Amino acid sequence: MTYISKVVFFVQIIIYSPLILFIVIIWPIFRIRIGVIKSRSLGHIAYTEIYLCDKKFGLYKKNEVVLWYHHREIANKYLLNQRKKQLIFLPGILLYPIRELFLKYKFTHKHIYYKVEYDEKNKIYREISEKLTTKQEFLKQSAPFIKFSNYEIKIGDDYLKKNFIHDTDKIIVFGSRSPIYRDEKFVSVRNSNIKNQIEAIKFVTENGYIAIRVGRDKIDKFEINTKKFFDYTFADHQSDFLDVYLQAKAKFMVCGNTGLNEIAMIMRVPRLIVDFSNFNLLNITNAAYAPMYLPKKLYSKELKKNLTYKEIFQKKLFEVSIVSEIPNDLQLIDNDNQEILNATKEMIKLLENKLDFNAERNKQNSFWNMYAKFYGQKEGIIISPSFFHSNPELFD
Repeated sequence: MTYISKVVFFVQIIIYSPLILFIVIIWPIFRIRIGVIKSRSLGHIAYTEIYLCDKKFGLYKKNEVVLWYHHREIANKYLLNQRKKQLIFLPGILLYPIRELFLKYKFTHKHIYYKVEYDEKNKIYREISEKLTTKQEFLKQSAPFIKFSNYEIKIGDDYLKKNFIHDTDKIIVFGSRSPIYRDEKFVSVRNSNIKNQIEAIKFVTENGYIAIRVGRDKIDKFEINTKKFFDYTFADHQSDFLDVYLQAKAKFMVCGNTGLNEIAMIMRVPRLIVDFSNFNLLNITNAAYAPMYLPKKLYSKELKKNLTYKEIFQKKLFEVSIVSEIPNDLQLIDNDNQEILNATKEMIKLLENKLDFNAERNKQNSFWNMYAKFYGQKEGIIISPSFFHSNPELFD
């Protein structure tokens, strides 16, 4: 904080002190927590679906309430406006300083919605906002909390018809996280090349599906000569509503590890997660509607081979956020066209009950047991079987 911002913060705390004391004193009777939606991120707006499910199925008592605020920048106004109908929002100018005060003192952490952990490096407490571990059955037993009106359905369906897509069509959406996302000055490990999904897109369009590329980053345009492919990314008209509606209409989604695919989750659309690396976060990620993962590789120039995932976990090489944090000797390898094509075929079989999930999981038991030693048990997901069997040396 700058000197001026510290002064402003101190003044705000003085002004809000009666409310702060009220929240602390009344806790035994009425439990108030503060939650923030980092609205510049699609994923964070979507994550509140978990809270709504937990609340619906009784994980919160009647005397427990969460007060929410959001950041100024908004990734999807339609989605946030829907959340404002479902949650209690108050101005950030009121809740932000109170939340910051509560973060400073351990005995007030109970008033924060998300889990709080101590950051040894910076010597401060930080909010861990990935609270995504609601029971899978909660998501599966609950319909989406986003309800389209008849007017919205007409708008969405008319838009699809204008692009040669009809109610009876089976849709698969494709997406990726690009280097131009948020105009970032670094390269995220979650970035991937949408062109590596071309063969999968061609396959589904040749086998009875409509393929839609979603996302707003106008990069890597490609032409596929069929009306069964719609490149929404380069469409003349886009909207925050359509971003949600198109995914809601899909049979499943093929996408990298990005907030974009969380829209599919809240609309109860299964996801094939490709170009995945953050295994350290996998154990706090809800597996409902994300049954299959296709991981990236890490190539050692010095050893002239790909590292095993055990070596990667031991050295915590996948626990970074940006590529520059990976040692220079190592190269992060995206999934190629063939790997994504194979995994897409397997996802179709899985959803058509033509691939035995339990049998494939049993074949991968040794890997998941090894994974558990580093990050804890994780059920409900498998590595793409073709990738797993084609790269046995990586899973030793």
